Amino acid sequence: MIDDLVKRLRSPNGPFNWEDAVATYLEAADRIEKLEAVTKDDAKWLATYHKWCEINGCAPSSSDLISAREALEGKDD
Repeated sequence: MIDDLVKRLRSPNGPFNWEDAVATYLEAADRIEKLEAVTKDDAKWLATYHKWCEINGCAPSSSDLISAREALEGKDD
């Protein structure tokens, strides 16, 4: 997905002035931080999924994963 930020960063002309450049780079840095946080969270869930598979000897269903996630988050029903 190519969005405006990516287009601005890849533009051969770059931002037109220093203020635009700084704003673009700060926006990119914020986006990178958010992506890293999501990636770390996804890695934790993947490790949990892997552990569940090891314990149970099979791939869990989506409802099993939802139950496991809720249990980990303290949302036991």
